[in-house]
Amino acid sequence: MSLTHWIRRFFAKDNAAVPSRTTSADNSIASEQNQDRTHAPSDADWHARYLAWLLSELPVASGIPAPSPNLSTLKLRFQQEELLEQLQELRRSKFAGQDLIPRVPAVLPELFKSLRDENTSGKYLADTIAKDVVLVAEVLQEVNSSYYNPTSKINNLESAVMLLGQNGLRMLLAKVSFRPIIQVQTGTLTKLLAPVIWEQSELCANAARLFAIEHGKDPFPAFLAGLLQNVGLIVALRITDRSGRQQALPNDTWFHARLLSEAHILSGMIGQYWGFPDQVITAITDQTDDQQNTSTDQQTNSLGKLLRDADELSQICLLQKSGIVEDDDDRISESLSVSAKRCLQALKKRSAANAPVDF
Repeated sequence: MSLTHWIRRFFAKDNAAVPSRTTSADNSIASEQNQDRTHAPSDADWHARYLAWLLSELPVASGIPAPSPNLSTLKLRFQQEELLEQLQELRRSKFAGQDLIPRVPAVLPELFKSLRDENTSGKYLADTIAKDVVLVAEVLQEVNSSYYNPTSKINNLESAVMLLGQNGLRMLLAKVSFRPIIQVQTGTLTKLLAPVIWEQSELCANAARLFAIEHGKDPFPAFLAGLLQNVGLIVALRITDRSGRQQALPNDTWFHARLLSEAHILSGMIGQYWGFPDQVITAITDQTDDQQNTSTDQQTNSLGKLLRDADELSQICLLQKSGIVEDDDDRISESLSVSAKRCLQALKKRSAANAPVDF
């Protein structure tokens, strides 16, 4: 069976079970059956703590069964490896994401190109946006929100574009381009977790934008990278749902790290398919385990490093919002810089008020 055919069949509308793995893969798992890597993450490791809450604790608390306690370690590891292998096969193909991720609205590439030209008129932008009724609704809703608080309701598209400005419009259009991904919710885990992942992505994108401004970098690629990095995780959840196993993912820090690493690689490939800038793709792939373990002066100042810091802050923000971590937790205060503390406060205001973030 060709990989192209496999991908198309896998993402068909039916919920057929995925093919079983090979004997060699089974033997690989068997060789690890005595290695107990399933354990609760340390609360000081905010990244691991967030993943444990998102992928395991939140689903169980919402009524999704945990993996059966009668499931053997070998069988559990087999299921984990099966999901990871499916992600690997998907990302190895040039069709990765094509059968799963919708194209961005056709008008967006034209708008992004226009927004790079400072001489582009508000009327031209308004005329371009008017071609897409969804964009019109989003722009008008944004400018009439409590954040902009106009003295009277704005119904004129050109006035709305002028009020948003180029930076505000770019951020808004980027969010709109990602929204169809989150709305494609076809299974139990995806329906529950996609909105949470989207909220964390938005918070991460805003934190990355603020960090980029502070370091003298272009904030828009940082914002895009924050929105893009979790797209592959949504794909992983859809694969899990389509496997037919209606249960939460196991609370295994090793598995969570592997899953997210594969998801980041897939996110980068989807970004390439969409034609995102190279620096955005590089920032995403810098989140994989291999890249995170490589410490160089160049990486310290890279967009990938800013994205990692923003990702951690956005995860802390959601853990606090959910009551998993106290707002006055000393470990957070002691580990964050003054700038990071300001950014975290801004994210919390954004999360509470659903408004754009600024220091």
